[in-house]
Amino acid sequence: IGVLFVQGAYGEQFASDFRNAANARSMTVASASYYESDLSSIDRAIERIRKSQIRYIFGIFFQDNLSSVMKSADRAGLVGNGYTWLFSEGLNRLAGSSLVFDKDDDKEVIKAVNGSGVLLLSVPPNDRFDKAMEDFRADQELQEYYISRHTSPELFGGFNLSESDSFRSIYFAQLNYDASIALGLAACEAESQFPNGVEMFHSLLQTEFEGSSGPVQFNKESASRSHVGLQFKVMNIRAEKPNQDGQVFISAQTSAIVDFLAPEVVQQVEPFFFANGSLEPPSNLPDVVVDLNKIPDAVVASGLALCCFLMAVSLAWVWWVIRYRKKQTVRAAQPLFLVMLCMGTLILASAIIPMGFQEPMS
Repeated sequence: IGVLFVQGAYGEQFASDFRNAANARSMTVASASYYESDLSSIDRAIERIRKSQIRYIFGIFFQDNLSSVMKSADRAGLVGNGYTWLFSEGLNRLAGSSLVFDKDDDKEVIKAVNGSGVLLLSVPPNDRFDKAMEDFRADQELQEYYISRHTSPELFGGFNLSESDSFRSIYFAQLNYDASIALGLAACEAESQFPNGVEMFHSLLQTEFEGSSGPVQFNKESASRSHVGLQFKVMNIRAEKPNQDGQVFISAQTSAIVDFLAPEVVQQVEPFFFANGSLEPPSNLPDVVVDLNKIPDAVVASGLALCCFLMAVSLAWVWWVIRYRKKQTVRAAQPLFLVMLCMGTLILASAIIPMGFQEPMS
């Protein structure tokens, strides 16, 4: 599998964890990175993936890079039939809504993402989280207290928390909430009242609680959130037909839910359609083209024609020797020896026949 990731803490750590998980499963990974907003860097990374001849590519980047990356991949011939792209949660906006593209200006992007997939943490709606956020929206006094506790409360100027739609149970809202709670619990459990960075880090590694998005605990080696107790979902991205305004809506539907502790158990939700519209997964490598190094048909035909000519000439000379065997000149050259020479050239010419035999094309 190929991995294309953006340079930075997010992309580099994700790609590293991906490679480690793949190596543990004896999978070969060809990775390439690029710098955000650097088009030449994107082209170089895409070219490296192309040379690997891999057909499954996992993209670790953000929504803002989608257009430039996919246009570069289209120019390199890495999209469409035979290729399958999977994306990280950088494209999480597809999980709950549709993206709109222009059928002419964004045709490369539409072609690239149609039949691809997004791998996301499966975060089901949380009623308790929704109720807490609704209570916050309705409590003006609590909002004022919340703003006052910030070091720069002026940042909230003109922002009406009561009318915000950002507190409902959506993917990153629940993850951000759990991240904040984890930091708060780690600070409370730290050794000192005012912990430094090292103390906070070690305290955070020991933090465990049941969060809005599921059980929260941390891997002691990578310091990333542990996947124990969590489920992930694969979403299939499909492009609709253009409407009258030339707009194409692209959305994602949940195809399968997987628990990484038991990857053999897959909860199939909807079929996964690939770029060619088929449900059959394409090969992970291009078809092997075997050069049998066959003799061209024209050469075989020419060889057989010469074979026939030589055999005919040899037989003709045998007839001539027999016909004139009593002549003084032929007797002096020994007719038997001359016939043996002709039969030798006949056998030599006949060797061309088996040399023209070849394996069938199928």
